Amino acid sequence: MNILSWRFVFISGLMALSGCGMAPTLSQVQSSNPAPQGYVWEPAGLGFYRTVPKPLAAAGADAMAADAARIAAQFKQMEAYERGGIDGPPNFAKAAAVLRQIVAAGNAGGVLSEQKLAIAYQWGLGLPRSEAEALSWWRAAAEHGNQLAEAMMMHFYTIGGDGLKADRQKAEFWRKALQHTVPGLAALKLPDSTAVLKGP
Repeated sequence: MNILSWRFVFISGLMALSGCGMAPTLSQVQSSNPAPQGYVWEPAGLGFYRTVPKPLAAAGADAMAADAARIAAQFKQMEAYERGGIDGPPNFAKAAAVLRQIVAAGNAGGVLSEQKLAIAYQWGLGLPRSEAEALSWWRAAAEHGNQLAEAMMMHFYTIGGDGLKADRQKAEFWRKALQHTVPGLAALKLPDSTAVLKGP
């Protein structure tokens, strides 16, 4: 399997975890792995779940959903300003102003903004593709405990690319971080990078 096909498998796996059919539902998680007393399971995004104290669960899930909806709306607004249509022809100044709000939230430690900016720069979604910018936002989000970002950092350090050299120790660091954030991934192991590069 070459690097490109391994990346496809990796990204496809992340997409599957994000709700394309393979991720367990909240009820499945609750029935197969009851939360400790005083805690409940709540969605953590991308098909992952975490336990939180009962009083905080509803408020935390609602706040995360509201933040995600707000950031998604900001990106749509920015793209609409770039294309034109909100109040006439394209307005790049207004688009830039909306982008500054998203970046400010990311710089202030808003992990969902960091993740959205990383995705946007990684695949050129609404922003020009930039490996350096994407890596910067992936790293920031991973350092704030974002599961997708931790998985991406593990991926980058496992096979190299996107501005990083393969580094087994750093890949293992992010694997452990991801395993700590999502305890259900206890069986997660790093692939052999030589096998990834050489193929079967």
